[in-house]
Amino acid sequence: MNNKLVLTINKRYVNPMNDLTYAYEITQGDLTVVIAEDELNTVRRGGNTEIIDNSKVVKMMPRGTFYLANKIGDGDNFVSVYSGDVLKEHMNNELYIKRRIEGKRDIFKKLHGHLLDENSRRVLLLHGLRRTGKTVMILQMIEQLIAEGKATADEICLMTVNSETVTMIDIYRILDEQQSRKVKYTFIDEITKVNDVLTSSQFIHDEFGGYKEKILLTGTSSLAISMLRMKSLATRCEYIPMPPVGYNEHCRLVGNIGFLEYIRHGGIFTGDFVGFENMKGYVYTSIVENISDTLLKNRVPSRLGATKEEIETIVSKVIYNTLTNITKKIINKELNTKIVAKKNLDSESNRKLEEMVNKSINISSNIKIDNNQLREVMKALSDMDVVVEVKNMTIHDGHMITRFPGLVYAFCEQFLQAGSLQQIFGYTDEESEVIEEGYRSVLEGLIIESAIASEMLSVYTDSTKHLVRTFNNNYKVEVDLAVSSVYEVPPPSWDIDVDGRFPRYREINMIEIKRRGVYTPLQVRWLVDNLTGKYTQAYNKANRIVLYMGQTEKRWIDQEVIDMKIEDEGIEVRDRGEIVRLGYDEKVKFIYYLNIEEFLLNPHYFLFQGGLEKITREVGKNTLEF
Repeated sequence: MNNKLVLTINKRYVNPMNDLTYAYEITQGDLTVVIAEDELNTVRRGGNTEIIDNSKVVKMMPRGTFYLANKIGDGDNFVSVYSGDVLKEHMNNELYIKRRIEGKRDIFKKLHGHLLDENSRRVLLLHGLRRTGKTVMILQMIEQLIAEGKATADEICLMTVNSETVTMIDIYRILDEQQSRKVKYTFIDEITKVNDVLTSSQFIHDEFGGYKEKILLTGTSSLAISMLRMKSLATRCEYIPMPPVGYNEHCRLVGNIGFLEYIRHGGIFTGDFVGFENMKGYVYTSIVENISDTLLKNRVPSRLGATKEEIETIVSKVIYNTLTNITKKIINKELNTKIVAKKNLDSESNRKLEEMVNKSINISSNIKIDNNQLREVMKALSDMDVVVEVKNMTIHDGHMITRFPGLVYAFCEQFLQAGSLQQIFGYTDEESEVIEEGYRSVLEGLIIESAIASEMLSVYTDSTKHLVRTFNNNYKVEVDLAVSSVYEVPPPSWDIDVDGRFPRYREINMIEIKRRGVYTPLQVRWLVDNLTGKYTQAYNKANRIVLYMGQTEKRWIDQEVIDMKIEDEGIEVRDRGEIVRLGYDEKVKFIYYLNIEEFLLNPHYFLFQGGLEKITREVGKNTLEF
């Protein structure tokens, strides 16, 4: 029996994305499809195929004549297209209903505005890691457009790419057919599965993007979306990053929880960070495999290796080395100095710790990473929004923080669950409760700092009026966050100048972040320092704030703070001038203590909308003695 596949080439079209190659219209029995040249070559190499070439070159691909293609050799659709009644049915399917959330993410308003902007023809790129709500938000947007009367279901097209055999030729044909139906809005999900998306996607803007049709692209591979913005759609797109799910959004969309509970799984909508194995699976599929597949599929030159295994090994090593360094920081800060004194994390303990990490992720400890590889991975993680740099007010270099607190918590917690720390330090079961409580306390403190910094960066991502930085004066003075603003129009209390113009008004908030819920003088050590005062004196207003787990209040500087500063500077004589000269900023009269959860539910209100002045609870009085 002869099972040979017989294909007839009817026409050759000049590839609209690359005029040096062709697209081929091919007939197999009753089925007619158009495929790219590399796909045809793959079929040829497969053998047991007879190809009859009756083609003539056609310079222009005809418009409005192509339909959804099937794979050569079978009948499975590899792009799902929903419009009209099919779209309505899809919106009501059980899977979407289960994923539906009542509220909308903060970025929804911005995306909605771009879709309705009649003065822009740019393609919209929605960027974000898995489990941050991209697909659900697209479906919500479709519901919104229909509800507002901006489009009917027949005027909206939702496409989902289901296979990596899809090429931009296929996308071209479908868009062409949809345009003939006068579709107003097209949403393409999983666009990064298309195997030539980075080099051939400009036609989406040039051929189809316009004032009458808006097109949005998104996909699971956040790195490919980020690279798409810098390559073929560099000047043709509007880039819309979807940040990790912050505390505010989690409480509003999922349900109110405490901030300490949030950091255990924060950043995504699912429980993928609950437990080390779940976290490891998410890291692989969302980050490690994301990077390797993007580099290999799009033939991006890389120092990380030539194979999937090589690239994934290096990427995993960098990620877990970074997380291990956080664990070491916790150990050196808490265990060595406070609990298991003289049991330092020496070279042998350090080796054991790294061995345990390598064993848990199945990577050889012999693999070394050079600086070029490290920089390449960190850049990819930054492009994917896994990490972000918090810049420093005083020097050029900032520091990187992770945007997914649940990832860090799951990794560091597993050392306790597996008994790894006890193996390294050899502490007894009787000591374990105290040691592990201290370890978790420091872990939570470090994560709280990065989680709040990440949330502030999300709040002011697009702001040209606000800056989120850290303040580190060569390690002499360290303040966790400095959030500043420049108002063109000042608050109502400011008077108009004699010439009718407003003065330029600058405001800064110096913020310390603490895990504890009670007041101690050391919490304000750097906020009342003279070096901090020198950097803030250029601002019209400088607020000092402590974010902590206690209640919101305005606390006047008391004698305890002065005594702490005297002891800190080693001053023997309580002379006012001497205290000021050696480090105390006497202009600071009080500190705002804000509950972390209350603050994060509306940070802009407290920082720049007068919320601090409305705090009614006060502690202490303005009576200081030197």
